Amino acid sequence: MAEDDNKKRQEFYDKTNTELDVLLDEIKKNPDDEMAILRYAKKLEINITIFGMSKDPDGIALILERFRKVVQEFGQMTQIQNLFATALANSMSYLMKKHKFDTVNDRLEELRIFARSHPLNMSCQRSLAGGLVNSIINFGQRKLLKPVMEIIQELIILANNHKENQDMQLCLAKGLVNSMGYLSRNEEYEPAIPLLDELMALTDDFPNDEDFILQRANGIVTAMNAFAKNDGYIDVVDELEAELERMAKVYPDHEGVQLRNKTRTLGRD
Repeated sequence: MAEDDNKKRQEFYDKTNTELDVLLDEIKKNPDDEMAILRYAKKLEINITIFGMSKDPDGIALILERFRKVVQEFGQMTQIQNLFATALANSMSYLMKKHKFDTVNDRLEELRIFARSHPLNMSCQRSLAGGLVNSIINFGQRKLLKPVMEIIQELIILANNHKENQDMQLCLAKGLVNSMGYLSRNEEYEPAIPLLDELMALTDDFPNDEDFILQRANGIVTAMNAFAKNDGYIDVVDELEAELERMAKVYPDHEGVQLRNKTRTLGRD
């Protein structure tokens, strides 16, 4: 059975490489054809998703190696920068699911270096922010709290450098919810409190945005459940409960808020 699986896998590799080589040949024939370059790069990005959904880290590595060569030759093109940064961030998500933690860290470092080499490209900065959120989850799930604390500070600095960009701020909100959650669930209450405060302040700036409202509710419920385990934080829990009830009244049509107020869990959207 394993032999059949390996055979099918190799056949798919061969088929993928053949399709990609056809597109690559178009570029070799006319290196100035930007549409041909973009077709190839988009196909590479799509194949990251295909191999990721197939839970195939080797396939992801194969595609990224091709992508790096494109970046070396055509990295001055903004769309190539965007696609490569997206591919790196997406690869991290898929590799996490396969528990390839060291490889996830390598891809984050590669994404950091790439984003810093293109500081004016906001798509690259957003991809880095997303990669940082993925890494918080990566370390938090394994109860590695020191890197969680380091990465959330990196994300705060990155987002503060781009306060005008709402996507970046939403990444920060998600990072704050997750990092505060992992810390507080592991009884690291003191470092979690400032992150909760930061989340409240951030979401105060977006009172009418459904995504930020949801992250605020997520943070409140996460903190309520974690801090309730320690009698020393009963006042904090009471304040959070009152805030969640206030939100339920202010946002009667927000299903996420209503669900969290009713169940006191993150539930399902």
